[in-house]
Formats: sequence, C-alpha cells, structure tokens
Amino acid sequence: MKPIVNEMKINRQVLIVAVIIMTMSGIAAAQEEAPAEESAPAETAEPAAEPAPAPEPEAVEPAPAPEPVAEPEAEPEAEPEPAAEPEAEKSSAGVNVDVGVASIYNFRGLNSFQESSQQDQNALFAPSVTWNIFDTGLYLGYWGAYQLTGDNKTAMVESALGHEQDLYIGYDLGLADDLVTLSFAFTYFFYPFADEDVAGTANPSIIEPLVGISLATVMDIGLNVSYFHGIQDEIKGLRHAYFNLSVGKGFEFNDTFGMNLGAALGIKAWVEDVDSNRFDLAFDWSIPISLTDQLYLEPGIHLAWTDLKEVGTGMDDDPATDGDESVRKATAGDEYMVYWSINVGADF
Repeated sequence: MKPIVNEMKINRQVLIVAVIIMTMSGIAAAQEEAPAEESAPAETAEPAAEPAPAPEPEAVEPAPAPEPVAEPEAEPEAEPEPAAEPEAEKSSAGVNVDVGVASIYNFRGLNSFQESSQQDQNALFAPSVTWNIFDTGLYLGYWGAYQLTGDNKTAMVESALGHEQDLYIGYDLGLADDLVTLSFAFTYFFYPFADEDVAGTANPSIIEPLVGISLATVMDIGLNVSYFHGIQDEIKGLRHAYFNLSVGKGFEFNDTFGMNLGAALGIKAWVEDVDSNRFDLAFDWSIPISLTDQLYLEPGIHLAWTDLKEVGTGMDDDPATDGDESVRKATAGDEYMVYWSINVGADF
C-alpha cells in the first residue's frame, strides 16, 4: 500500500505546481495587456484646447557690453643691443692746410735767414696747402717761406733768400701692401720779390725733379735723389744733385698723443765752386696732437749740422772795406743749430 500512497502524493504535488505555474502565467499576461487599454483614448473625450500664443517680447536694445578693462601690458623683455657696427670711414677731399712757425729756416743744413751765425734765431713762417687727389697717389700743393724776425729781412728778400715760393706735384706708388713706396716729384722754387740788382736776375727760379723709395718696416727707411737746378745762369752756382737718406719711427700713445723720431743724412754732389755745406745731418723730435678728427697740432725740437769752412761775422764797420761782410774760419761750434717748430693744420 505504501507505493500507491507515495505515488498519489507525488501526483498531487505535481498538480499543485502546475496550477501555480498557470496562475502566474495569467497574471503576467494581464499585466502586459493593461497598459494597451489605458493608452487608447476614450471615444467621448473632447479635443484639448490649443494654448494661447505667448505675447511677443518688446524689442529692448541690448545694453552695451562693458568695455574690457585694459590690463597693464607686460613690459617686453629687454632685447640685447646689437653690436655696434664699425663706423663708416668718413669721406675726405684729401686737402691738408698747414701753418708752420720755426725759430730757424733750415735748408739742407744751412740757416737760410742767418745774419752771422748758424744759431741766429730769425723765425720762419711757412704756410702750405696740399691736395691728395682722391686715391690716385697724385698730389699737388704750395709751400712758402717768409722771414718773421731779424734785422736782415729786407736784405734776405732782395737777395732771393726770403719770401720763397714753392709749387710742387708728385706721385706715390705703393707696392707689396704699401711695404714699399716709389715716389716721384717735381718742385718749382721762385723768388718774385727779389731785387734784380742784388740777386743778379729778376725772379730767380729753380726746378728740382726727385725720385725716391721708402720701406715701411720696424723703422721707416727712405732714400730720395734729386737735382737742384737754377734756371738762370746768374744762379748756376746753386746747381747740385742731392742724396738724402732718412730713418724714422712714429708712435701712437692713444687717440690724441703720439711721437715722431727721425734722422737724415744729406749729401750734395756736382756742386760748382763750393767746398762747404757738402754734408748735413738732421735730428727731429715732435709730438703730434690730434685736437679733433680733422685738426692737429705738432710741436717739435730739431738739431742740425753741416760742414762749414768759413762763417760771416756780420757787416764790417771798417770804412776801408766799404761795409763788406767779414769772414773767419769756422769752428765746430759754428756748424750746428738747435731750434724749435710748431705746426697747426687741418685735413678736409
């Protein structure tokens, strides 16, 4: 009997489970249909009234936007200054104007304005103008020699030793980056105020062609050869060849001050009827001072020597000699001179 009872119990349990499943299935189906019925509109429902249109807003001008407050600009970072470009070389007309004053006029070892001694300090005034013609190497100019002091000024002019006028033209050719320079020049000397009765001729005139070579090394070395030729026969005693060997050195201490040192030996050859002043020595020391880019000042001190046989002692007071100049044999002290000079000039 137990198996049958057990079997019945099982069937009853299965039946109960089936009823529960069916019941739950119906409930789920009913829930799914309910929303569909509710969403259907009722047949008697009136259409909903349309909403009234919203009133149009009045046109209101927009308030101006507030101006933005300017913020302080940040200072730009300082840029480094560009490197200074080299100053362009100023253009120059190549003109030099110079005025020189010296206590002695030394011309190849002789004191040209002396009265009785090489040491006579009869001052020289020497204006000059030189034009270096652009970068061609050509130049031309004027130089004058005027006696400023001394009781013999008139006598010097009348005898063609005072109021000297020089015109010159020349050409310098630089070679090997200007290590070597060849020079060519021609000078015309004349004395327009000379007295013909005293000088022996009217307007005594002299020409002098010159050639030279210079070497720029540790020292500046130069050699010039010229021929001094008196045009008129009355002054043919002045004719001679002249060899001049020079050495020099220039120093620049700063943009303003410098120093020049120089020495020269002069030798006269083919001199007619002259046995003195055949050799001369010169020693020069000067301080060039640049006052501006154009203006300069150059004071100097000079020592010169020449060989002399005789020297004049001035006018003889003895009436028997008719006022002729007396002479005596020269000594070592008569053969040298010491003098000063100063030049002021400008370059344009």
